[in-house]
Amino acid sequence: MTASDCSGQQKSCCHGRRMRAALLRRMGPLSGKTNGAEIRQATTLEELVAAYKLTHDTFVDQGFIEPHPSGLRLRPHEALLDTATFIAVAEGDVVGVTTAVYDTEIFGLPSDGAFQAEIDELRSQGRHVGEGTNWLLRPEFRRTGVLGELVRVGTAHAFLMGCTDILGAVNASHAGFYESIGYEVIGSERSYSKEHYDPVILVRLDLLNLEQHFAGPDYDFLMSYWVNDNPYRQVIGEWSRRAKAVFSDPALLKALFHDRGQFLQSCHGLQLEGIRRYWGLRRFEAVLDLIAEDVRVLAGTGI
Repeated sequence: MTASDCSGQQKSCCHGRRMRAALLRRMGPLSGKTNGAEIRQATTLEELVAAYKLTHDTFVDQGFIEPHPSGLRLRPHEALLDTATFIAVAEGDVVGVTTAVYDTEIFGLPSDGAFQAEIDELRSQGRHVGEGTNWLLRPEFRRTGVLGELVRVGTAHAFLMGCTDILGAVNASHAGFYESIGYEVIGSERSYSKEHYDPVILVRLDLLNLEQHFAGPDYDFLMSYWVNDNPYRQVIGEWSRRAKAVFSDPALLKALFHDRGQFLQSCHGLQLEGIRRYWGLRRFEAVLDLIAEDVRVLAGTGI
């Protein structure tokens, strides 16, 4: 290959990079155009139920999970106090969801089932890893900027939690989008689920090296998008405090994970022990007391 050929390839690459950057600025997931949808953290029972119902219904329709009698998709990760669920709300309805999950000794991360070797490598380096999961939108919002805003609010929360890396298990056909916004592919295609074939790749956003990754005039706007001008970084601390205060209420935990989600009933011993550990013994026992009180009331009515 001659020097002139090399120069031509470099020019083509630079031109393509500039074109992608220009498109990201004007349209698509990073456009900021949400069609009236408001982004916020789910902080009430009603919002959490609506988020996990949309997640359940979407994944059932796509054939990735079996229907659950509760109509909600709940896993042990959703029961942890540091987990944060963000929603897009339009005209009173939840139209988009993302859930930010953080690595724990007992439950790990949702993607451990498919990508444990890759995630363990990051752990061995002392990285503090989080995962964006349940990235989904109602169909009419898929060509808007709602996804970008949900990813951006999740990034703000990851900074708050002191994360070094954000992971995501995404469809391989979406790799180009995630690479264009700063993610790198670190796990080859495999099934996310053992029950249903759900082919995904693992992508990673290295929060410690964003400045280096986005150096140069073509992509410096992404440094502003994720970090410097990310509006959610100004409110995420208050949102998180409010959400944790609400989520710590034994009555809400009982209502979501027992009454509505029918989740605690399905947990095995190790999962219950893990949840007790992360809720704290006093809060966990308060939830059990409320459940026992319901049983006593029902027994007294003869139902």
